Amino acid sequence: MAFSRLVPSQVREAFRWDSTAVLLAGVYAGMTVPFLAVIARDRLHATPLQIAFMTSAPFASYLFSLFWAARIERRGALPYLVGSAVAARGLLLAMAAAVNAPVFVLIVVASTMAAPVAVPAYNVVMREIYPDAWRGRLMGLVRIGRVAAAIVGALLAGWLLHALSHRVVFPIAAVIGIVGALCWLRLRTGRAARPPDGDHVSPLQALSTLWRDRRFAWYSAGYFIFGFGNLILSPVIPVFQVDVLKITPMWVGLLTTTSAALGGLLYYVWGRRVDERGPFRSLLVGFAAMAVVPPVYALAHHVPTLLIAAAAAGIAQPCTELSWINAVMRFGREGEVARYSALHVTLLGIRGLIAPWVGGALMVVWPTLRPIFWLGLGVLLVGWAVMAAFVWRHARPGSDLGTRPRPRIVRSEHPDNQ
Repeated sequence: MAFSRLVPSQVREAFRWDSTAVLLAGVYAGMTVPFLAVIARDRLHATPLQIAFMTSAPFASYLFSLFWAARIERRGALPYLVGSAVAARGLLLAMAAAVNAPVFVLIVVASTMAAPVAVPAYNVVMREIYPDAWRGRLMGLVRIGRVAAAIVGALLAGWLLHALSHRVVFPIAAVIGIVGALCWLRLRTGRAARPPDGDHVSPLQALSTLWRDRRFAWYSAGYFIFGFGNLILSPVIPVFQVDVLKITPMWVGLLTTTSAALGGLLYYVWGRRVDERGPFRSLLVGFAAMAVVPPVYALAHHVPTLLIAAAAAGIAQPCTELSWINAVMRFGREGEVARYSALHVTLLGIRGLIAPWVGGALMVVWPTLRPIFWLGLGVLLVGWAVMAAFVWRHARPGSDLGTRPRPRIVRSEHPDNQ
């Protein structure tokens, strides 16, 4: 409601229900995600293998995205968006019975495997309810609420978990998340964005899009390489923080809050840039900001220095998130958003299953950790260069993938002032 003045009257109703759904999803995520591994290890004494199983499950689940995208194209996105979110969050109701580590891990993995169905479905719904000229900033406004809600949820759960068992707190979070998912049912989506009957493709045929659409393959190569370099460092960073810099839990919380708060404040700024400059050029800026992180770690000798890396990550995260979602909407025909989104997520799953193990192997091979950060930076720069070449060749202003003329949208006064 607070952002209604910034929203065109034509989509104000859709924005209110979408923002409500995402706000409650933020509370749910804040109450669960930061604590799952901690509870599993600290209270239920989960083994490192069980923790690794929980960590890798999201990436493994992404490999099924093409399977779900084919069904989304046939039947529409909204049922899969709501159904996936309700299933993933509803599974945490079973936490009431999670009395040991195997049961706890099984519930988390099952919930994680159900959640990614919503990724291509959500992108299709966003394509249907928000106009191209305003989509970036509207999604940015929604995510400001999500970040704020997640911070509140994390603080609330941190307090509750001191007094109550996870068998009580996590089911409460699940109920909040389910209510949020059901809010999406109030969105009015049409069938216009779906391909006609007989034009659906199988997951294998969708995968062949990487060969048929050379522009998307080029874009995917740049994103894959950059993301691979980022994920190589994902297991190295916490080990470096603990073993080398002797970080304390207070500083972990401060770094996390710095990154999340800065990212939340910048969502609308990046959304507006995506609308005005295009998602591909914006993606280059986000990549450049993220490339600041490895050298900061490589040169850091004191924990406060890591605030620079946290700020850089906070700047980059909303930019890259809004950019890739809007980027996949530029490829293919109107009814192929789910397909391209699923391809992007599938590649994310592949690199997520490989890159962290590369980082782990490098920690075993090399006696010190600092050179790994320089190697990661090198991979990031290669990915940035590939994406920059793609933008220069295919996403210049005025092209079908570049910046588009912005149609004039009449915005009425806020209803309260009429």
